Amino acid sequence: MGKAAYGIISRVALWLVLFTALASGAASAEYGRVPESAIDLSKIKIDEIKYLGKKLNGEMALVDQDGVRFNLKDMFGKPLILVLSYYSCDGVCSTVNSDLRDVLAKAGKVEIGKDFNVLTISFDKNDTAATVTNFRKDLSLPPNQARAWKHALAINSQDAGDLAAGIGFKYFWSPSDRVFLHPNLYIFISADGRVVRYLSASSVGPLDVEVAVMEAARGDVSPSQLGALLVSYCYSYNYKVGKYTLNLPIFIGLGSLAVGGISFFIASIIQKRKKKHV
Repeated sequence: MGKAAYGIISRVALWLVLFTALASGAASAEYGRVPESAIDLSKIKIDEIKYLGKKLNGEMALVDQDGVRFNLKDMFGKPLILVLSYYSCDGVCSTVNSDLRDVLAKAGKVEIGKDFNVLTISFDKNDTAATVTNFRKDLSLPPNQARAWKHALAINSQDAGDLAAGIGFKYFWSPSDRVFLHPNLYIFISADGRVVRYLSASSVGPLDVEVAVMEAARGDVSPSQLGALLVSYCYSYNYKVGKYTLNLPIFIGLGSLAVGGISFFIASIIQKRKKKHV
């Protein structure tokens, strides 16, 4: 074989090796790529104005982490924080529940079990008693929270879907991500079973929980809650940021009233002094 022919064969072999390496690298990169969801996340945003005030189906049959059956209405009678999650979730749902656990530990103006209860319900028909048990075990609730916080399954899985649809909670299974995509929030329910407030789990703090619980409790407030109720009037829900902010109109009004009162008082004193000198 001549040198020219040998050189051509060598170059072809080299190009084949390079092509194979590049193709292998591309396949490896594709294999390791994090899949992108095809779901438009804006589609799961809740239209809060539309669903505020909606009444929950109190007859919904549930079973809790201890195997005890109950109806949703059994949780009424005092404000309720409702969390919709699924127990096989290995990330966000655990965080949403654990964040609420930590926030409740810092909320000093309202007390779980006394002023409100908490209920987590799964919307995944594949969840079982075992997934509930494991989820709750990993959550490690302190005793006072464990007594007043149930983790439950709908006895009829369709009821869970109906509950979610009735309060605007949309969720989708993403095959590429192999997870449910859903809103991450806390839903505050009044004592008579109506939706009062949606709070984003990513931004909620102790004050937000306290004010939302008091909003849910208005009309049925005990004397021990009056201080917290007054605080709740100082804040209003800001839909843009998903949390409570100072109710500026109230403070402006109180400020104007104070200025008016002081001005009237000073004017009265001046008028009295003028009369004395006449």
